[in-house]
Amino acid sequence: MLGRTKAKDPDEMAEIAKAWNKLAEAIPRKLFPTILRRVLWHHADQEITNHLVADAAERLS
Repeated sequence: MLGRTKAKDPDEMAEIAKAWNKLAEAIPRKLFPTILRRVLWHHADQEITNHLVADAAERLS
């Protein structure tokens, strides 16, 4: 689900994966693919997208 990312550190990759999973759990399943497509469309750089998702996951905590 992470797609391409610039993160090389396994710990950083694990944190990114946790953030994506937390966001996925918080959003109704029907909406998640639409929201994800929009995020990725507007932010082609995966690193930026990962940071946006991490921020969103923190706010949902």
